[in-house]
Amino acid sequence: MKAIPGLTATSATPPRLLVYLFSVVTIGCSYFALAKLGLALASVNPSATPIWPPTGLALAAVLLFGYRIWPAIFLGALIANITTAGSLFTSLAIAGGNSLEAIVGALLVNLWTGGGRRTFELPLNVARFALIALPATSISATIGVLALAAAGFAPWSNFAVIWMTWWLGDLAGALVVTPVLTLWWPGNSDSKPLSGMTESALVFLLTIAVGLVAFSPLLEQTANRSSLGFLAVLPLLWAALRCGQRDTATVALLLAFFAVWGTLANGGPFARTTLNDSFLLLLMFMISTTVPSLVLSAEVATRMRTTERLQKSQIDHDHIKDQLAQAQKMEALGQLTGGVAHDFNNLLMIVNGQTELLRKRLTDPMDLKALDAIKKTTARGASLTRQLLGFSRRQGLNPVVIALRERLEDMREMLARSLRGDIELDIDIPADIWNIEADPAEFELALVNVAVNARDAMPSGGKLRMTFRNVVLGDGALGLELSGNFVAVEMADTGEGIASEVMPRIFEPFFSTKKIGKGTGLGLSQVYGFARQSGGAVRVNSFPSKGTSVTIYLPRSLAASPVTVETTAPSMDRGEGTILVVDDNADVNETTSSLLERAGYDVLRADNADEALEILGSGKKVDLLFSDIVMPGDLSGVDLARRVRTDYPRIHILLTSGYHRERDAQNEFEILLKPFEPVELERAVHDMLADAKSRPENKL
Repeated sequence: MKAIPGLTATSATPPRLLVYLFSVVTIGCSYFALAKLGLALASVNPSATPIWPPTGLALAAVLLFGYRIWPAIFLGALIANITTAGSLFTSLAIAGGNSLEAIVGALLVNLWTGGGRRTFELPLNVARFALIALPATSISATIGVLALAAAGFAPWSNFAVIWMTWWLGDLAGALVVTPVLTLWWPGNSDSKPLSGMTESALVFLLTIAVGLVAFSPLLEQTANRSSLGFLAVLPLLWAALRCGQRDTATVALLLAFFAVWGTLANGGPFARTTLNDSFLLLLMFMISTTVPSLVLSAEVATRMRTTERLQKSQIDHDHIKDQLAQAQKMEALGQLTGGVAHDFNNLLMIVNGQTELLRKRLTDPMDLKALDAIKKTTARGASLTRQLLGFSRRQGLNPVVIALRERLEDMREMLARSLRGDIELDIDIPADIWNIEADPAEFELALVNVAVNARDAMPSGGKLRMTFRNVVLGDGALGLELSGNFVAVEMADTGEGIASEVMPRIFEPFFSTKKIGKGTGLGLSQVYGFARQSGGAVRVNSFPSKGTSVTIYLPRSLAASPVTVETTAPSMDRGEGTILVVDDNADVNETTSSLLERAGYDVLRADNADEALEILGSGKKVDLLFSDIVMPGDLSGVDLARRVRTDYPRIHILLTSGYHRERDAQNEFEILLKPFEPVELERAVHDMLADAKSRPENKL
């Protein structure tokens, strides 16, 4: 994440102390206001009331803000009590009891349910919360009544009555108020679609209607009206089954409000001889409706989450099956194209080599022009097989550390030439872009292939934007099997886009939606193979008529950028020495041997590894072994090379292949990839033998 200029952590957020003090003042004032309201309803004692919502506020505050918020509860309770009844001693004792009650209750809830919103997510957690509230809320009642009795503000004979009233008031406050505050806290709020918000509004309207009809003093109290209290079940069930825990807790609180209002007016179904008896019956109603409703709501929510997870798992399972099938298909195509490319490289090797041999014999300009045409065709064929091998991941890459900013400066003109004049090329590469390690030629080819596809997708012109950025991917991020530090190279065009039915096939070799002669269908297959072989991945997003973006993820390299050193190719004298050429393809063997003989070397030929070992065992002098890697029989070219290195250490080894299956072979031996130019063969052999002659042990 990049920092916004001019914005620091200090200037963006207030100091923690100020935030804490603001929280203490706000919660303390809220507690004081609710406490004064509750004490105004005191019945058996000026300091004991059956309606005590501050307990719910205190418990919710500690659950949401932590134990350090206790001073707010203590101060709010102290000021409320000292300005109502009792003495400083009793006020301090009651404030301490209220604070301890909230801390102990929150501690038990955190230990047993996980705390916060998790307290009400599971039915078992709701039941645990209710069980915790029973003993926790007795702390304030016990300390408070003991202090009042000890100070002479309450007779010991009324201890049980005062304690029961106090405890039930605290218990109701915890069970009714705490869930509402906790579930409605902004960090825990649920986002709902419009339909869900509409249903919630309807539930609240029904709750208000039931409250007015069943509990409010606005209607005349009759003998039959008491039975209307059962209507409270309707909105509670609706909210629990359809709207979630937050709405259920809110419905319970609204019903409690109307019930308290009616009871205060000596009406409603809970009216009894004394106000205290009425409130005690009301409290039992509040407790018995709130807890079961929250349990039912949590059960429904749990079932819904389970169903959603099962559905998501099914979708993920189907997606994984599709990905597996696609991967298997791509692997099968890779094996097929790799084999075809290997055989095709041998054919190109013969054509290319024989072309060079003919060039030495022909002098007619028309013949030489024909040879040039053949040469260009073989070069194009070599490019096609190179892309095929890149797709199949059988092309031997030569990765080096690439400094992307410098590389892109060199590539800008080449990329621009790949486009048309009516297409704008925009490259965005930050100064702190990481280095990557990849084959430079394959990297450039991948970018050109994407650019050419983008060009063809914008027949009327447009814009191609290349964006380079550093990314850190976690396991399975973006749906890719990658993890770690990568450079993402995104190339986004404003073209026609790719149809959805075509997307699954875009990496298949030879698949193309272009007209015949307009493309080989190997562009994106090369990009796919290059990215995978380099340890990265490629991701394509497309929107018909809006454009396509191709993002290549390549691993970051921690190595320093290599220093480019200008070198001059050494001149080559006529070859001296004996070379053993081993290739199971007779035509390739013949062509290669002819090229080496023309360069001045003596050549021995073998069709396979066993025949080569027989020649070496006969005692014939051999200076260099030049062998194909992939050959029939028990011994491959790599096996032969290892045997020669052990038994004939003075013989130099050079291998060749259309592709090499032995991934570690390039770490052991020099490899010349087919189809190679004759001059490449001559240079490789010359350099290897010249290096041997320059060693001290070979000098006279």
